[in-house]
Amino acid sequence: MKKIITVLCLTVLCALLLTCTTLAVTPAPADAESGSCGPELLWTLTDDGTLTITGKGRMYDYKTNYAAPWSKNGSAAAQRIRTVVMDDAVTHIGAYAFSGCSSLERVEFPGSLVDIGFGAFRHAAMLQQIILPPQLETIGRNAFEFCANLTDVQLPQSLRTIGGDAFSQCQSLADITLPDGITSIGFNAFNGTALATNDANYDGVFLYIGSYLVEKKWVPLTDFVTCAVKDGTTLIADSLFSTELYLKEITLPDSLRYVGDAAFSNCSSLKDVTFTGTETQWHTIICGTKNLSLLLADIHCKDADGNALTLSPVPTTETDSTCRVPGTKNGKQCSSCGLILVEPERKPLLKHDWEIISNEGATCVKRGTLHLVCKQCGMKTTKSKVLAPDVHVHTRKIRGKQPTCAKRTYTDGIYCDDCKKFISGHALQPRPKHVLERSVRPATLQDGGIVTYTCKVCGARTEKTFAGIDRVRLSGTVFAKTGKKITPTVIVKDTMNRTLKKGKAYTVQYAAGRKNFGVYQVTVTFIGNYAGSKTLQFKIVPAAPETVTATAARQKVTLRWTAVPGAEKYLIYYKDKPDSPFKKIGSATGTTWTSKTLPKDSDLWFAVRAVAKRGGVTLSGACTYAAAVKVV
Repeated sequence: MKKIITVLCLTVLCALLLTCTTLAVTPAPADAESGSCGPELLWTLTDDGTLTITGKGRMYDYKTNYAAPWSKNGSAAAQRIRTVVMDDAVTHIGAYAFSGCSSLERVEFPGSLVDIGFGAFRHAAMLQQIILPPQLETIGRNAFEFCANLTDVQLPQSLRTIGGDAFSQCQSLADITLPDGITSIGFNAFNGTALATNDANYDGVFLYIGSYLVEKKWVPLTDFVTCAVKDGTTLIADSLFSTELYLKEITLPDSLRYVGDAAFSNCSSLKDVTFTGTETQWHTIICGTKNLSLLLADIHCKDADGNALTLSPVPTTETDSTCRVPGTKNGKQCSSCGLILVEPERKPLLKHDWEIISNEGATCVKRGTLHLVCKQCGMKTTKSKVLAPDVHVHTRKIRGKQPTCAKRTYTDGIYCDDCKKFISGHALQPRPKHVLERSVRPATLQDGGIVTYTCKVCGARTEKTFAGIDRVRLSGTVFAKTGKKITPTVIVKDTMNRTLKKGKAYTVQYAAGRKNFGVYQVTVTFIGNYAGSKTLQFKIVPAAPETVTATAARQKVTLRWTAVPGAEKYLIYYKDKPDSPFKKIGSATGTTWTSKTLPKDSDLWFAVRAVAKRGGVTLSGACTYAAAVKVV
């Protein structure tokens, strides 16, 4: 009976274990792809285009476009993804993770996310809105570059760093609110956005977003000699003044707290900085690397009592070298706080002036001892040294060998069998140079290249990799018709952010014409160490009307403007508040337009832009704005 009960218990236990094992393993849907994307992260992609990432911790970083496992077969694979959902425990989105996912429409960011990697969402053209989670601290370089339809970006208060080109070429991004507490904004973070291309958003030549100075218009170098950053500015973005070779004077507000990396690099003419705050406030500013031009300028500020004060760099104290301690020279430091601005150069150590105190004799088989003292510093030392006689008794000649490019050899030498040393000759001969044959596997827009050197004599082989092509873009994509041929500059950079040279790395072929309205192609063909091609486009659109005037009378407004050559019609916009966006109110084919009945006692602003059509494409020029009018 006991045996029967025991058998029954074991049977039930096995059934329970089998049931638990079956329940614990939940296979992915039959139509899903899956794999690993982090030490503790798994991904699943279903046929409806939903990519789900589960687990916790950091996602892997990837080196190039389409290197992530869900898009490893190229752009066609990446285009399948429409929605990305991540577990709340994911802390890092990897570099290039979703780059090229041109059909991606929605991303559910995890609440635990701390940073977004380099180029993570580049070319996600269908992405319109991103709501970033409350713990995010860093948006990496090029993270949302070329997200052409992105219009709504909501950033958390935890954000501290926005990388260079993070939102570059997001052409539909016309407005963004940056949180307080940002400490670093990279170069060209908002370049090419609707926010940066709209002249109305600029204060002079500067574009401010909140208290941050993020962009500067290009002006002729020799015209930009002096400028002032407006009051209330807390941060200057990376490399903002890096090309201003003729900038001599600048005024900075007492609100400034952060100066980005290389913000003033190459500003070799900068001599005077007027700081509206006190000396103490100046020393609290956190200044990024490569800003020596700013630090070496004369700083005009105030002392604690409000009196004018100038802080100028002064030479550091020069010291002489001894045979134990090197001296210093040519350093510079702040005259106020003593901060070292230029590290002093080290002078070479003096040589010890040794004097022999005593010695013990030696033969070719017995070492002697020298007792030395430095006459300059008093340092004492003992050295074991052979004081060999001139004649070695037991010697023989050792013949050398001819060197090759694979092996170095020695010349003939005389060897002493007593002291076991060569007493003459036996010099190491230089190795002949390899006879190298060079071959190249060109780099492309997808992969890096490899240069291989093979010696024809010994067969030795070495390989060097070089960066692939990362970005190919034009200096501008929209130009107003001027009657002259328009030729935008092609800019090509590799994955190391280095600019490739035209004629050496690529050639450019422009479409014919380029004087009239239309969309024109530019073909970039890679040569030399690079292969492949890239086709770019730019538009020639109508110019903005030179003048627009508005006249109000009895609840109506009449607009008049100068004609634009080639324009087929004109679009009219208005707004009733200074800070409101312009809205379309009408159109006209002539150069006048009268509004419908408008509300009385209201101030209105109007704008007019010219429009033309070529090849089924609508081409809109820039707006010209009329002075505000009051409707009576």
